[in-house]
Amino acid sequence: MDSILKNPEIKSIIIKFLIVQSIFVGSIYFFFNYQFHKLNENIVNQNSMIIGKVLYDHPELENDIIKYGKRKNIKGYLWI
Repeated sequence: MDSILKNPEIKSIIIKFLIVQSIFVGSIYFFFNYQFHKLNENIVNQNSMIIGKVLYDHPELENDIIKYGKRKNIKGYLWI
Protein backbone atom coordinates (compact mmCIF):
# COMPACT_ATOMS: atom_id res chain seq x y z
CA MET A 1 0.00 0.00 0.00
CA ASP A 2 2.89 2.31 0.72
CA SER A 3 4.23 1.97 -2.80
CA ILE A 4 0.82 2.83 -4.30
CA LEU A 5 0.56 6.07 -2.33
CA LYS A 6 4.04 7.15 -3.39
CA ASN A 7 2.81 7.49 -6.96
CA PRO A 8 1.38 11.07 -7.21
CA GLU A 9 -1.11 10.22 -9.98
CA ILE A 10 -2.68 7.36 -8.06
CA LYS A 11 -2.66 9.38 -4.85
CA SER A 12 -4.45 12.22 -6.64
CA ILE A 13 -7.04 9.84 -8.10
CA ILE A 14 -7.70 8.26 -4.70
CA ILE A 15 -8.13 11.67 -3.04
CA LYS A 16 -10.50 12.88 -5.78
CA PHE A 17 -12.47 9.65 -5.57
CA LEU A 18 -12.84 9.99 -1.79
CA ILE A 19 -13.98 13.61 -2.14
CA VAL A 20 -16.57 12.73 -4.79
CA GLN A 21 -17.74 9.75 -2.75
CA SER A 22 -18.11 11.92 0.38
CA ILE A 23 -20.15 14.49 -1.54
CA PHE A 24 -22.33 11.74 -2.99
CA VAL A 25 -22.95 10.12 0.41
CA GLY A 26 -23.77 13.50 1.96
CA SER A 27 -26.20 14.31 -0.85
CA ILE A 28 -27.93 10.95 -0.52
CA TYR A 29 -28.20 11.41 3.26
CA PHE A 30 -29.84 14.84 2.95
CA PHE A 31 -32.16 13.65 0.16
CA PHE A 32 -33.43 10.66 2.15
CA ASN A 33 -33.68 12.72 5.33
CA TYR A 34 -35.83 15.28 3.50
CA GLN A 35 -38.03 12.58 1.96
CA PHE A 36 -38.46 10.84 5.33
CA HIS A 37 -39.58 14.06 7.01
CA LYS A 38 -41.99 14.83 4.16
CA LEU A 39 -43.45 11.33 4.51
CA ASN A 40 -43.88 11.82 8.25
CA GLU A 41 -45.55 15.18 7.67
CA ASN A 42 -47.95 13.63 5.16
CA ILE A 43 -48.83 10.82 7.57
CA VAL A 44 -49.55 13.31 10.36
CA ASN A 45 -51.71 15.44 8.05
CA GLN A 46 -53.59 12.40 6.79
CA ASN A 47 -54.27 11.17 10.33
CA SER A 48 -55.45 14.65 11.33
CA MET A 49 -57.89 14.71 8.43
CA ILE A 50 -59.20 11.24 9.28
CA ILE A 51 -59.69 12.15 12.94
CA GLY A 52 -61.37 15.42 11.94
CA LYS A 53 -63.78 13.66 9.57
CA VAL A 54 -64.70 11.01 12.13
CA LEU A 55 -65.24 13.66 14.81
CA TYR A 56 -67.38 15.69 12.41
CA ASP A 57 -69.60 12.68 11.71
CA HIS A 58 -69.63 11.33 15.30
CA PRO A 59 -68.96 14.11 17.84
CA GLU A 60 -70.04 11.84 20.71
CA LEU A 61 -66.86 9.76 20.21
CA GLU A 62 -64.52 12.70 20.77
CA ASN A 63 -62.99 11.49 24.05
CA ASP A 64 -62.24 8.00 22.73
CA ILE A 65 -60.87 9.16 19.38
CA ILE A 66 -58.64 11.87 20.83
CA LYS A 67 -57.26 9.36 23.35
CA TYR A 68 -56.20 7.02 20.53
CA GLY A 69 -55.01 9.87 18.31
CA LYS A 70 -52.47 10.98 20.92
CA ARG A 71 -50.94 7.54 21.54
CA LYS A 72 -47.36 7.17 20.37
CA ASN A 73 -46.79 3.48 20.94
CA ILE A 74 -49.18 1.91 18.45
CA LYS A 75 -47.69 -1.38 17.24
CA GLY A 76 -46.43 -1.41 13.68
CA TYR A 77 -46.83 2.31 13.11
CA LEU A 78 -44.21 4.84 12.02
CA TRP A 79 -43.60 7.49 14.69
CA ILE A 80 -40.68 9.88 14.81
